[in-house]
Amino acid sequence: MKALQQYDSPTAISFNDLERMATAIARSGLFGVKEPSQAIALCLIAQAEGLHPAIAARDYNVIQGRPAKTSEAIQRAFQAAGGAIDWHALTDEIADATFTHPQGGEFRCTWDMARARTAGLGGKDMWKKYPRAMLRARCVSEGCRTVYPGSTSGMYTPEEIKDMPEKEVTGEVVDMRRNQPTQPPRAEPPIGSGTPAHKALEARINELGLNRDGVKVYVARQFNVEHFPDLTAPQQRELMLALPGLAVKKLLKQIGLMNALELDALIKTPPAWLQGMESDRERILEEADQRLTEIERRGDMTRLDPAFGGDLAEQING
Repeated sequence: MKALQQYDSPTAISFNDLERMATAIARSGLFGVKEPSQAIALCLIAQAEGLHPAIAARDYNVIQGRPAKTSEAIQRAFQAAGGAIDWHALTDEIADATFTHPQGGEFRCTWDMARARTAGLGGKDMWKKYPRAMLRARCVSEGCRTVYPGSTSGMYTPEEIKDMPEKEVTGEVVDMRRNQPTQPPRAEPPIGSGTPAHKALEARINELGLNRDGVKVYVARQFNVEHFPDLTAPQQRELMLALPGLAVKKLLKQIGLMNALELDALIKTPPAWLQGMESDRERILEEADQRLTEIERRGDMTRLDPAFGGDLAEQING
């Protein structure tokens, strides 16, 4: 089965197909989703963020009727957008880490059992059974939300929602602006040239080994924008999330053109940017191993000559 990943055209999934996916997710009884309408909402959120709608089943939950994003998904989005996490301690007593992001600066977040008990959490069953996991989830959520709020999609984690007072989760929401005149939405300004957001984007493209011209073609088609500095902040964040998927797609194409030496090097030393993308990493290594086995079995000497190998700087063609 083709691995789920970020892909070129989120709108390629029709609503009818999305509705069928949502129905299957709801019928499975997994992820806390009980109604197809809930699953559709989560699938639409995933699609809006440039992800395959079925990713909603992995990254999102519905807890007490409220959408939630897992701490793993928040961390994945944070790091994919250029964030970094430096763990100082992660035990059953404390989760302590420093969170940094080019746009949000640096923040050190500490969650320990003393803080959990002060918040009235330490005596709860899950906190007794899995204290390290609960501390880690709290630390990741608070740290990523503080430095780069876009990584949370405006949601809390399932652990946070479960620990909220029920009236806080299910209480009526009153719109205090209902009697105020409607204001037209403010247009998002472009990120601009040489800004931290622009530099983070350029650095990520270089890190992933993508060709700038190829990425510009994708940006023009996806956002109708010609130059990177003309992207808005939400568009830049969406592009940052999509870049690893483009890099995976490019590398999979290149495997078919690599010679035995290149394949062997790829298997022994996968690109550093694949760290944290376990399913894609396994898929790439499996493809490379199968291709290398095929070359060795056929004894294809032309493939052993680097002159016939693939170009690792090949442009992505979308």
